[in-house]
Amino acid sequence: MGIYVSRHLGLLLCNIAIMKRFLPLLMLTTSLFAITGYVRFSEFSVCMDNCSIYYLEDENEEFLAWITYLDSIEILDNYNDRYVDLEGDTVQCVECDAINVTSIMLSSDCQTPVFCIVDPCSVSACTSYPAAECIPNYCDGCWADYYLNGELINCNQTLLCDEGYTEINGHCFYDNDLAILQNMIDNSYESGIDLDCEDWDDYCGSPNPYMDDPDSWFWKIIDGQEYYFSDGDSIVEPLELGIQQWENGRLISIMCGAYIYCQLSGPIPENINELTEIEQLRLEYNYLSGYLPESICDLNVNYEDYLSFDFTGNLFCPPYPSCIEDYIGEQDTTNCEQLFIKYETVPITYNLHNAFPNPFNPNTTLRYDLPKNSQVNITIYDMMGREVKTLFNQAQDAGYKSLIWDATNDYGKPVSAGIYLYQIQAGKYIQTKKMVLLK
Repeated sequence: MGIYVSRHLGLLLCNIAIMKRFLPLLMLTTSLFAITGYVRFSEFSVCMDNCSIYYLEDENEEFLAWITYLDSIEILDNYNDRYVDLEGDTVQCVECDAINVTSIMLSSDCQTPVFCIVDPCSVSACTSYPAAECIPNYCDGCWADYYLNGELINCNQTLLCDEGYTEINGHCFYDNDLAILQNMIDNSYESGIDLDCEDWDDYCGSPNPYMDDPDSWFWKIIDGQEYYFSDGDSIVEPLELGIQQWENGRLISIMCGAYIYCQLSGPIPENINELTEIEQLRLEYNYLSGYLPESICDLNVNYEDYLSFDFTGNLFCPPYPSCIEDYIGEQDTTNCEQLFIKYETVPITYNLHNAFPNPFNPNTTLRYDLPKNSQVNITIYDMMGREVKTLFNQAQDAGYKSLIWDATNDYGKPVSAGIYLYQIQAGKYIQTKKMVLLK
């Protein structure tokens, strides 16, 4: 937990390697009580079970009691040589009684604290959890204890997350969810929108720099608990954006709308549909612009409920995806004519868009962009890599293109439900994406 060189331990009688071979015979004998003292590790003991691995002593190095932790004895190792307040019940072991710990906390209320030349927190760091707060403790040493959201943490321990998840400040977050939030932030920085910011206004910009302020009130709810991630490094990061809610590492809610002032700008990410667990998407009254991707219709949100979905007061241009055209709210379309002209010209790069709708039955539209005249081949494959249908194979002029697949094979027969791949080859450009056919 803290950082310190441990002191010597008193020797009692029996080797710990022997006593771990015995199973404890336990029986609760007293009600809950509290006691304070130093946790010490016992190398030898007259007891022959887990009751005698650790003991408690007072500030005069007088023995107070054996202590154990029936649920997980290893937890006490985190408190070895530390002054603690603990609560527990007395249990009867093979050769002696012990306190079975039910609650344990570090204490700084010792009567004889040591003198330290410097503040322990000034010469230590918790690299595993940069947002952790350091609190010095002078009981029997110069300790630097780190707390994250009020909980004592072990700076030498790194949380292991499942593949596809990233650990941040002791929590696991799904990589794709973080990437989409980062994309929204990047689009805002790159939009170049002029908000007429004054030099003195530290809270004007896109995205709003206040979200990075350590005093920011934009909380994040993670598995029911409230946390704050703003670190003051002058860059807005995914977990600083608006008000968010996460469950089991997945983003289920983001509110960046009225009275929250995220001041986002630029387009919505094309892969917004990869927020597969999102239930609340509130981005009203920002400066978001451009065309909304059809993939937004794949989200699992109630578009009719403005408390679940609200894009009102942005700069989005028509036509809007069919799923939200009745719920898009008022938009400033002043610059849409200029954008329309831009989009009607030749694309800058090759691109294969997500199929829409996806999942689908019976038809789906495949859109792609050609920056120059190209020989184009678009082929459908099953998940085994077997060719199902050559949808298009000929030269095509530059521009924004689309094709419809009616879920049939090269012989015109309907294919079975399942996952299919669609691949474009245009010159040296090759891209493959997935789609799901429902029946």
